[in-house]
Order: sequence, then structure tokens, then C-alpha cells
Amino acid sequence: MTRSPLITLTTDFGDSDGYVGAMKGVIAGLCPAARVWDISHSVPPQDVIAGSYILSQAAPYFPDGAIHVGVIDPGVGSDRRSLIVTSGGRYYVGPDNGLFTFAFGPDATAYRIETPMEASSTFHGRDLYAPTAARLANGETAADLGEAIDDPVMLAIWEKEREGGEIIGRVIHIDRFGNAITNLTPEDFEKPPLGFSIDRHGVPRQIPIKRTYAEVEIGNALWLVGSYGRYELSVREGHAAGRFGVERGDRVHALLDQ
Repeated sequence: MTRSPLITLTTDFGDSDGYVGAMKGVIAGLCPAARVWDISHSVPPQDVIAGSYILSQAAPYFPDGAIHVGVIDPGVGSDRRSLIVTSGGRYYVGPDNGLFTFAFGPDATAYRIETPMEASSTFHGRDLYAPTAARLANGETAADLGEAIDDPVMLAIWEKEREGGEIIGRVIHIDRFGNAITNLTPEDFEKPPLGFSIDRHGVPRQIPIKRTYAEVEIGNALWLVGSYGRYELSVREGHAAGRFGVERGDRVHALLDQ
């Protein structure tokens, strides 16, 4: 795995307090050569699913060897484990609560890391995850820092179901524009679907699939493949989730040409 002193941070800390700055200070003290990039600090508080998705949007665009620290950690101080995950030439450091579900590719390995006795019971981002990232950036390996495990926590919402030949996905994220993003991709289907239905009253089945927002009138709904390759329900210059009452976790059924 290529070494690169490049570390990213994804948290629910916001930018009005000193939490992010403290993590950056720890990294600077232990690995002054590290470049630290912010992915987002606006993850909704304690929302592990949202954090997982937001991190998954950006992490693949960083170079091999990048170290991605994620701190959305409602279980901080409890007996939940902490991890380093190696996958796809990158590292992920944070709590074992499903935050790195997307990272578990075919080559992924998870390593449990121990919390120092002197660590705060409420701020592992500063006292465990930032130091671990700095040590990786300084050249230590995941195996140097932890013991491999085979049962990391995974988020069930990312799983797809098959019922009678039908593929059923889930709404996995509502973005700030109100797009209801699913975990279904064009690669899931032998032939393009005719459309989708959602287990919510008020979502019409005849909403068309289009390539761009501009192919429908302002205020009209459409399905399209978004910039990260997943089908999403949108309203041109509107808020799809709000209009139709769609929520994360809703089941999404593809309408297929039988």
C-alpha cells in the first residue's frame, strides 16, 4: 500500500467549537508533514448512516494511501470497538459502528485498536483516532497498531433484497437538495428498469427516468442516475423527499419489463 501523509476528516462536530481544531493539532504534533483535508463536519449529530454515505462520496477520489478518519460516534466511551480498515489502497480510522460499511471491498481487512487508558471517555477523535491516523502517516502499518478481526459492524440499509426475481433497494440518503438517493445502480439490472415505486403513499409510479434534470419542467419529478452512480428521486428545482414524504430506509421497487 502506497504511503502518503494525507489525512481526511469527516465528523458531526460542526465548525462552531474547537473539536476539529483539536484533532488537527494532535495530527500536526505527531506528523507535521501530514496534509489534512476536511470532507465534512456537517454530518447530522450521531447520524452514522449519513456519515457513512457522505464519506463514501469523497473517499474514492483521494489517492492511494490516504487515511480517512471518521468520527460520528454516539457510542463513544462505551464498549463499542474502534477500527482501522484497509481497503482499496486506503485506510479508514474510527468507531466500529458501521461507519465504514462502504469501505469493505473484496480486499478489506479490519483491525481492532485499543483505547489508551488516558483517553477522554467523550473525545476519542482527539485521543485515539487522530493519533492513530498520524502514526499511519508516519509509516506504521494497521497490523502494527491493531489485531485483525472478522466481524466488523455493517449497516443493513446498504443491503439489497431479492424477492421473486425482483430487486428491492432502499433510500439511503436525503441530500440537502431533497433528492432521495437509493442504493440501486444501473449495474443491478440486466435491462434498464421502466421506473420505480417506493413504499410510501403519494409517490406516483409513473415518474419518468431521465438523464438530466433539464429534461422535465421546473417542479416536475423524475428519476435519474446521480453523479455517484445511484438512482435517485428528484424534483427539478424542488425538494422530492419533502413533496412525497420519502424517508431514509424506505424500500424501493424496480418496475421491470416482464
